[in-house]
Amino acid sequence: MTTQGEVFPLGISGLVSVPRNRISIDCATTGTSQFLFTDEERLSWLARRLERQLDFPVIAPGSGVIARQILQRFPTDLGPEFAKKLLLTVRDGEMHSMLMISGKDKPVAVCFVCWRGSPRDLVATRYGGYLDGFFNWIGRLNQSDIRPLAFLQIDAFIQEEVDAAEPFRLLNDCVILDVEYTYLPGYFFGQQQADDTVPKAVVINLDLLSDEQKGQLAPLIAR
Repeated sequence: MTTQGEVFPLGISGLVSVPRNRISIDCATTGTSQFLFTDEERLSWLARRLERQLDFPVIAPGSGVIARQILQRFPTDLGPEFAKKLLLTVRDGEMHSMLMISGKDKPVAVCFVCWRGSPRDLVATRYGGYLDGFFNWIGRLNQSDIRPLAFLQIDAFIQEEVDAAEPFRLLNDCVILDVEYTYLPGYFFGQQQADDTVPKAVVINLDLLSDEQKGQLAPLIAR
């Protein structure tokens, strides 16, 4: 039986590892910072990687500025909580999500959705259901009598590629993380939710909408 300390976990999930005796390296001089041995280390790494990636969305260049403005309205950093969902997704391959509300006074809402795979690979999976999923979250808020001044959805796409034959491949090369934003200001749901302290832009991935959905959405965006 191989125990922790006798193996080197590869990548971010920890699902693949190699025995210590297969790594011909002097760890005393090279160090083991390339390897993440605990979930605490993995979550910390993911939170840092996500923090950097927030400014580089795969669509709508510049929408990272909007995301930053909304995230800054929360009293604490949401990155560590988002990292937990990322780790779940990279391990089991399932979609995981969470919804966060900034507070009772002029609240904003952020939905974080994790996918395993690339944005391109997941187009067929998300097409047609993307807008319905987005508005389902808003419907839940309305049912709870929460009227956010803005609603931001962060779709995160994570991929992991590790090879036991290349145990020293850099973590940044083993893990690919992309983000995409969907954003609607509160006035979209009623004039009473209009507020000058949140961005007024609308960010939607039109490539994921059917022609019918685009037609239904057009008059709402144009108003």
